[in-house]
Amino acid sequence: MSQSAVVSLAILKVNWDYRHRDYLEIFVPIIAECIRLSPDEYISSPTLQTDLLHRFGLRIPQNAINSILQRVKKRGYITKHDNVYRRDTQTLGSLDFARVQTEVVQKHESLVRRLKEYCKDHLNIQWSTEEAESAFQNYLAQQQSAMLAGATRQSLITPIPVSSEKMTKFAVASFISDLQRDNAEELNFLDTVIKGNMLANAIFAQDPGQVQRNFHNTEVYLDTQLLIYSLGYAGKARQAPCAELLDLLYATGANMRCFSHTCDEIRGILHACQGFIERQNIRDAYGHIIPSVEYFISQGYNSSDIELLVANLDKNLATLHIVPVDKPIYEHDLVIAEQKFTEHLKQSISYRGEMPLRHDVDSMSAIMRLRRGKNYYWVEDCRAIFVTSNHSLVRSTAQFFRSELEGGLSLRAIAPAIDELTLTNLLWLKKPTAAPDLPRKRIIADCYAAIQPSEDLWKRYNQEIEKLQQSGKVSIDDFYLLRYKLESRNALMELTLGNEQAFTQATVPEILRIVHERIQQRAQGELAAEKDLRIRAENAVASARAKEQNRIRRIHSSSVWFAKGFVCWGKWLITVLLIVGGVSTLSWVQLATHGLLFRYCLGGAQLIAALLSAYGLLFSSSIEVFLRGVETTIASFVFRKWGGIAGFSPEDLPE
Repeated sequence: MSQSAVVSLAILKVNWDYRHRDYLEIFVPIIAECIRLSPDEYISSPTLQTDLLHRFGLRIPQNAINSILQRVKKRGYITKHDNVYRRDTQTLGSLDFARVQTEVVQKHESLVRRLKEYCKDHLNIQWSTEEAESAFQNYLAQQQSAMLAGATRQSLITPIPVSSEKMTKFAVASFISDLQRDNAEELNFLDTVIKGNMLANAIFAQDPGQVQRNFHNTEVYLDTQLLIYSLGYAGKARQAPCAELLDLLYATGANMRCFSHTCDEIRGILHACQGFIERQNIRDAYGHIIPSVEYFISQGYNSSDIELLVANLDKNLATLHIVPVDKPIYEHDLVIAEQKFTEHLKQSISYRGEMPLRHDVDSMSAIMRLRRGKNYYWVEDCRAIFVTSNHSLVRSTAQFFRSELEGGLSLRAIAPAIDELTLTNLLWLKKPTAAPDLPRKRIIADCYAAIQPSEDLWKRYNQEIEKLQQSGKVSIDDFYLLRYKLESRNALMELTLGNEQAFTQATVPEILRIVHERIQQRAQGELAAEKDLRIRAENAVASARAKEQNRIRRIHSSSVWFAKGFVCWGKWLITVLLIVGGVSTLSWVQLATHGLLFRYCLGGAQLIAALLSAYGLLFSSSIEVFLRGVETTIASFVFRKWGGIAGFSPEDLPE
């Protein structure tokens, strides 16, 4: 995959965002630009096909080019006379392609630059810009080859030799995982490239206009590993794309099924996980990592937890809209040559035992019986189809049932099995807006798998730590850390970059040192987090207490001001009464007052004046002191009443 191809795929996704009509329309700007740059005034499909490959790294079939040229003509970029296309230079000059291309190139360069910096800072790999770009392109071509190929196994991108160095694969996968953790902008560009591939793959369909068809009475049978991943028994990274796949199947009308013997195999795997968990081992006898065991151990599952998953398997499958069914009965006219098919699979696939082989034979045989000898040419119309992540099984099954020995399955007919990536691409094309994050989840799942140690590397590593433990150079506790802790696996990959040749005897002590440091750092981090949490809690309590005190002070202040206001009005009233009482003693005022009510008021004023005078004489105190006492009493009374309404307890309130 060249840089021009990566950029072109991103441009196709940008075109989809702007045009969003159909899948042929997204090629119109890029083909129009190719015509504009061509030295020839007249257009031919073979020449245009060559120019597209040379300028943009895209390999498009001529029949698809002819269909797209009709769209280009409708947009006015070319004209047609006597069945010959001729470009319209003036209209082509209005293309906005260069601006979009410049933006995409800048994003691509930013991604490559960050990859280069990440490898230097974290993996001690000194790459030039060209080497970093080549590593990224090779990784993308290698990891996404199945998804990019589409349902017909054709490729939009010209294949290039992929480096066999595992260092490149691990470095780029580790970098993409780091982008995912940081939710970096560069991950959006990578997501755009993958979506551009998936959108463009529609041109390889028999009829691009029919890509968005829904399923019609199709039963989709899911393989064991897909079900385990979909149920979440191997971690969220593996579950996410599988769950999206099931959602798309359900949304497009497919009937999701699994065979009863598949359920039995899942139960057997879960029971086997119980034994591995008890031994704290994440690999089987062949050295393969068992994703479910790895996940269960990391989540602290015990034997009873696994037993509960076994008991609830049917219930958990039902939540995913999956119905377990028995395989159909054997009918003489529909029986395949199972013994011959078994031998064919043995020669094509390296099985780890008889049970997986028997499962695949039973599943393919059941699918063919469900189809009742009929050929189907659209996945959406298939009576039954088996979905698996085993690409070798898909390829070998198609070869067998299309062979001269079996007959009955034409070359263009849909094989009984389809791989999950091809189906994912097909389903996403039907409803890209329904699962916008599916390509990104697929990338993350692939990266998660890419950073696992290979079987050969893990075998050499285990042999070395066992030798060190037997010689007494490694304690039992350290042996446990090296053998079973996930930190050891991560350190092994970081030190060797996935390359078996980089592993030496000195690698194990270095891994042990790194594991101890990381455990200590994690412990310190947990202590720091606990301390920080305690400080936060104390600060929160102090803040809450301060807020309470502020509320109390505000209520107290309001109570005091209320009492002051009340006493102030009282002072004015007393002053008025004293004045009125004094004036009323004058003889000319008494002669002038004839009303009974006025006489009573004057009498009351005189009485109050006399009482205040008597208070001053008896207690040797002024009226001001008396009023201050009244003010204090009123303030205390109001504060307690308002405090009770505000929810303060009695001990919070002053006496």
